[in-house]
Amino acid sequence: MNWFHSFFDRFTGAVRAIFSFILPIAESDAGDIISKALPLALSIVTAVGQQGLKGDSARTAAIDQLKTQITQQGIADASTLAASTLNFIVESAVSNLKATSS
Repeated sequence: MNWFHSFFDRFTGAVRAIFSFILPIAESDAGDIISKALPLALSIVTAVGQQGLKGDSARTAAIDQLKTQITQQGIADASTLAASTLNFIVESAVSNLKATSS
């Protein structure tokens, strides 16, 4: 039993060390992508709204256009963009436009 506890302590220590090293990098990359993509999302969401699209079709169109713009402008590679990140950026743009239009 003592060996198991020693192994578990070393394992959890190694995992903590890995996360403490990788997490700030991941957060800064995501933050960089979001800060560069949000202005794009604002104009895309405005354009999609002017096309008369609503609901899921508007969200899908905005996300697809945003992903295209992000990759074309070299902000991020398409393979590294998570759907949740794209959704967050689009929803943030929608919230911003709603807040500033009222």
